Amino acid sequence: MEKNNNTNKNDDSNIINLKERLNTIETIYDKSKFIINLFKLLSQLTVSPILKYDDVLSIVNNFNDNHYIYFYENFEKVPIGIITLLIEQKLIHGGKCVGHIEDLVVDNNYKGKRIASQLINHCIKIAEEKNCYKIILDCKKELIPFYNKNDFIQQGVCMRKEI
Repeated sequence: MEKNNNTNKNDDSNIINLKERLNTIETIYDKSKFIINLFKLLSQLTVSPILKYDDVLSIVNNFNDNHYIYFYENFEKVPIGIITLLIEQKLIHGGKCVGHIEDLVVDNNYKGKRIASQLINHCIKIAEEKNCYKIILDCKKELIPFYNKNDFIQQGVCMRKEI
């Protein structure tokens, strides 16, 4: 079977809102299959123990209206890319918002097909609709050239404290 090679920058047909998908899966088999595939993908980013479907659904349904997770699916309806967009309301910049991109990962078998760029562009479009004046993200040094190709510039330093 051939993998979905749709790389049209403006085509969002393969990009799905996670909350909407989770609330429409009906059978136990489909729920289990989706969760396994979702966490298989997330584990390529960081430590991601599999959660129960109902726990994932509860977490996602408790997101506020400014918390979005989108995934890119292949022709078999398997998530092969995922991204989180958080919208933060600010008092500065005339009360505009800032978009935060988090947890972007594309399945290793699908790298180089512009899936990450399509997910980023989708989030940029949403951020523009939500009155954001910028989008920010943190990344590893080796990913700076990728984000530069997607019109991000390196600015400042990321700081972190484990708690």
